Amino acid sequence: MAERPTASGAVRRGEVPRIALITTGGTISMRRDAERGGAVPLLSGAEVLATVPGAEEVARIEVREFGRFPGPHMTIERMWELRASIRAAEESGVQGVVVTHGTDTIEETAYLLDRSLPAEVPVVVTGAMRNSSELSWDGPANLLAALQVAAAEEAHGRGAMVVMDERIVQGAEVVKTHTEEAGTFRSPNWGPLGIVDKGHVLFYRESRRKPVLCPPAPVQPVDLIKIVAGA
Repeated sequence: MAERPTASGAVRRGEVPRIALITTGGTISMRRDAERGGAVPLLSGAEVLATVPGAEEVARIEVREFGRFPGPHMTIERMWELRASIRAAEESGVQGVVVTHGTDTIEETAYLLDRSLPAEVPVVVTGAMRNSSELSWDGPANLLAALQVAAAEEAHGRGAMVVMDERIVQGAEVVKTHTEEAGTFRSPNWGPLGIVDKGHVLFYRESRRKPVLCPPAPVQPVDLIKIVAGA
């Protein structure tokens, strides 16, 4: 049986919406660790949020730390647990949810969320292509844009989205097109849903959402049989 949509709490005139920020790690939470010889997810959700100027003007933000995983460590089981955390946030009455995530597996997580969550409360997945020790760290700008989209009234009913480099992409359509470019997340077949322009959330088109699928739990195991010429 499909889950019922969760009606978000009403926002009174003059108030900012209530947004849940669920952090999972990824490059957006990384900084260089000399002892380990590389960038590792050391920043807490609160520490990442503290780098975003003006975030408190966008929303009342509740930080919920899900974990500190590099993107490749986000398994199907963890994606399903993340989905449960999002549902719990929605049922608490938030008007939107933002998830920070490692970019290696944003596509998979965004697809799962977009196909399995009710559409009413906007769920925005974001991350960073560069870590906090790099001069061009894109984490704060991406997180601010994601919060702005989640707080936008026009985002309701659009399901899960990915917001990176001020581009809004439907969760079920998003593709990572380059290993390092900041604007790597795109919808090659349909184009972006919209953009964030100087803090203004602009939608270009309607979402192409399919009926919500909600299996009771991840199905395992799944065999992958490759069929190629000469096999």
